[in-house]
Amino acid sequence: MNSQPGNVSREKVIAKESRLYHQGPNFTADAVVTRKNNGVWEILLVQRPDGSWAFPAGFRDPVDEEGTLEDPEETIVRETEEETGIAGLGTVPKTKVYEGKVEDPRNEEGERWIETTAYHMDVTGLPNTEPKETSDVYTRQVKWFAMQDVPQPLYGSHSQILETVKQMYDF
Repeated sequence: MNSQPGNVSREKVIAKESRLYHQGPNFTADAVVTRKNNGVWEILLVQRPDGSWAFPAGFRDPVDEEGTLEDPEETIVRETEEETGIAGLGTVPKTKVYEGKVEDPRNEEGERWIETTAYHMDVTGLPNTEPKETSDVYTRQVKWFAMQDVPQPLYGSHSQILETVKQMYDF
């Protein structure tokens, strides 16, 4: 689905993605994006380069020379727009559904690990929520799944986070 920017190959991206940046915690944010479509609750997932399905997510970018990280709500808006091509998410209400360490194949016990903040966004009623082609090298494809048809297991701790969201919202 995605073209590669410049001369970056998918293999180089996967190799880069397989290691965490920093000793200790590496901070990310995950977007659990849902909508009600023709009476059916759906969730937006992206397929990662390894073939697994996941929430739109990414590392929180530094915003200054001191290394202050962007707000996780800004991260989920930026990453969801980059990975799915869906715009206009800045004004959508966000509810924090998880914060803490997560299971991730890139974690190195006691050395490097991911800590995430996950937010739920319901985009029901937002215009133009169909995914668009992007050049994001971490995304093979983007798809809305009916809640009962979500592929399992999801990447890392995403299945557990989704279960929390389902219980919170009675999906």
